Amino acid sequence: MKVEHQVEGHYRNSEGAHREKNRVLRSDVCVEDLYPGTALLSCWSVTCFSFGPSNAIKIVQLVLRRQGVIGSLHSGKTSLVHRYLTGAYTSEESPEGGRFKKEVVLDGQSYLLLIRDEGSGAPEYQFAQWIDAVIFVFSLESQDSFETVLHYYNQMAKYRNLSDVPVLLVGTQDAISESNPRVIDEHEGRQMAKNLPRCGYYETCSTYGLNVERVFKDGICKAHIFY
Repeated sequence: MKVEHQVEGHYRNSEGAHREKNRVLRSDVCVEDLYPGTALLSCWSVTCFSFGPSNAIKIVQLVLRRQGVIGSLHSGKTSLVHRYLTGAYTSEESPEGGRFKKEVVLDGQSYLLLIRDEGSGAPEYQFAQWIDAVIFVFSLESQDSFETVLHYYNQMAKYRNLSDVPVLLVGTQDAISESNPRVIDEHEGRQMAKNLPRCGYYETCSTYGLNVERVFKDGICKAHIFY
């Protein structure tokens, strides 16, 4: 993930001690290179310096937010992330996942949103410590992907108290048709969300973009309330 400006960052480690990184006097900086470690909390910020047409320096304070995306290979999470980042639809699913960034402005505050798709594997300790919010994704066409959510949630709960983390449960419906019917109804989805602490429920369609933007924006807003 690259930040196309000079970057100055701050974070707290797991013991709560405040540490400060020196200003980086170059552009094209990798965020993870600046902030190594696995037990970071959520009070990161970056200051970006850019130059306008008149060479005037513009300083933008970006609050860092880190959202993890988890689901089985056929949950539709790759399409969800791709639609949010590009505005386009892809039916391909990536078993490797990926890491992405997007600048977002909400209520006048600028955020640098870091998105981490864990691929098709179960979440691990480092991932659980990294997130500010987590999005569990399943396909409304797949009972297996729905049941996998609970398995992954319980796995993450071994590494972190998830009652202290905003959780979003997302059912995707990208390819529902007469030959490929919906098998998870809304009541089932909402009931699972009700059984998970601090969990919101959403149904999305990456084909048309339904509720896609809302999921990631709500993740930012919920993390802002928490932290």
